[in-house]
Amino acid sequence: MKVLMALILFIFSFSTFAVQKYKLDINLLSENKSISTYEIIVVENGKGVFSKSDPATNSTTEVAIIVTQGEMDGKKGILLNMDVVYKKSTVRKISSHIQTLVSAGKEALVDIADNEGKKQMSLKIIATSVL
Repeated sequence: MKVLMALILFIFSFSTFAVQKYKLDINLLSENKSISTYEIIVVENGKGVFSKSDPATNSTTEVAIIVTQGEMDGKKGILLNMDVVYKKSTVRKISSHIQTLVSAGKEALVDIADNEGKKQMSLKIIATSVL
């Protein structure tokens, strides 16, 4: 009986401290054409980062995503908080901050614009929970 109780407590302790993870399948689009794909595993409230370099302009676009369970306008889902950073030479500038709620397993399209509102790129994102 003591062994059974110890085993139950052992299993319960692992499930209590399990960390939620999310898989993000990301397709980076420019002018509606796929230019890069990424698969990122992010721990809840952790940050996932991907970047795309452009040798022609000596610049890099970096996207940092923090993932949590969330709610917007009464709907629940996976909340993505994204910072888009543009780097050229030694200059680093946050271009956009985007917050969006996505449904698990469903594709979401996020358009990213510069400070003047001109569309720079799009992201197709599918977020799923993983254990």
